Parts: sequence; structure tokens; C-alpha cells
Amino acid sequence: MYVAKYEASRADAHPAVDRNGQGAAEGTSDRVKSASLCPVRSGVDWDEAVRLARGVAPEADLMGDEDWTALAVWSAIHGVSVRGNNSAGTWRDVEDPGVQFVPDPRPGKLSLAGSGHDPAWGKGIDLTTHTGMEAGVSDLNGNLEEWTYDLEVVGGPGQVGTYAVRGVDTGIRVPVGGGGATAIRSLSTAPALRRLGVPATVGVDGLPAFGLDHAVHDGATGVRIMRGGGFYDVERAGIWHMHLTRRHDFSHVYFGFRPVLRYR
Repeated sequence: MYVAKYEASRADAHPAVDRNGQGAAEGTSDRVKSASLCPVRSGVDWDEAVRLARGVAPEADLMGDEDWTALAVWSAIHGVSVRGNNSAGTWRDVEDPGVQFVPDPRPGKLSLAGSGHDPAWGKGIDLTTHTGMEAGVSDLNGNLEEWTYDLEVVGGPGQVGTYAVRGVDTGIRVPVGGGGATAIRSLSTAPALRRLGVPATVGVDGLPAFGLDHAVHDGATGVRIMRGGGFYDVERAGIWHMHLTRRHDFSHVYFGFRPVLRYR
């Protein structure tokens, strides 16, 4: 399995030629690619994200929750604190303001794909990837909220939602936090969910083990999952962050995705 290094961009997007964003252009293609310093492909609902990701190659698909969790676990094991465009519009990392991002030339507060940088970093260092090195996967913290494939929340009106994995209801309830009580406190160890990095409990205070990340769920059912958080999520964003409130047919300019390649 290979995860795209960057959030998806249109296939004919033009990269910036400098760190001021000059020359960057979104393009118009209905196909996508993974490329640095390009405007990201946003404004898509879950169904379109699946279609576009699968159109990359015969082996391509939308990135899954298991894929995302594998990167998060790798970062945790190796002590990497992934930085991101999450400072609510200043194109910086809220915990590490030295990390700066190149603004997307379109209206809004998005940054160009893979544009995070700090002049203080040594050769090969890139703390905006899951490895902390240039070879890692970029932009897993903030910028766009990214649709993922494996999980959804199912249940009828007035019922407590449960996790479903690729259409199969696990019967395991999704924790609902009241007010600001959505910080991830523990992950599910149930066999059906333990590879997917989903919260078992949430609370008011975030844990450093999860980067203070939150799992936002308001009790809605019939919703798909987004990961990483947006630029507006500040400390709540991060590689463990989950958003569980939007239906598959809901789109927004700050929702995006990335493909994966699976060779079996």
C-alpha cells in the first residue's frame, strides 16, 4: 500500500515557483494527482472523493482509516509531533509558529500542498510529515479535512450511532461529547476497530499522547469520517483528529482527500 504524499490536486494544477506562491494555479481537470506546491483539490463530497481517487489508476482508492492510523501509529512510535497549517488563518502551526506554509492563491486560508517549512530545519528535515523527514507523508495535520473510506456512523433517528466498517455495523457506540468535551481520551481496542484508530472515550482535556486532538461527533448518524482537521481547528487538529458529523453527499470548500495505491 502506498499513500499519496500530498493532498490531491487537479491533474493540470501548476505548482508555485517560489515560497510566495507565485505561479500556482488550480487547473480545471476532472482527474487528480499528488504534487507539491499545487493548490489542493477541495469542495468535494465523499462520493466524489471516492470517484476521483479511484480514477488515478486501476490500483487506486480513497485513503482508508486503517491507512491513516498506520501513519499515526508510526509517528507515535518514533516520537514525531506532526506540524500543520492549523492556526486559524495565519498559515502557521499553532504549537510551532516557526513552521510556515505558502498560502493558496484562491480566497480562503488553505495552503499549497506540502508547503510547510521552517528555515531552522536541518537537511532532510520536514516536521509536517508523519516521519519528520522529507520522505514522509505531508499535511496530515490541519489544512483540509480529508475524507476517508473505511468508517461511517450508522443508526436511525434518535438512536445512538454505532461504527460501521465498510458497510458492516459493529454495534459499538460512537462516544458523544457535550460542548467542548470531544478530546480523545482513549482508542477502541475492540477487534473490529483496533486497527482504525477510533476513540473509545472523549473528554474535556486533551492528552499529549494524541497531540491534544479531538474527535468531533454531535450524535448524528448516516455520516462519513474525515481526518486530520482543518486549518481552523487549531490545537484540536492533528494526525489523530476525526470529524464525524457530515453525510456522504455534503461538500465544502475546506473538505478534500488523498488517494492510495494498493497492490495485492
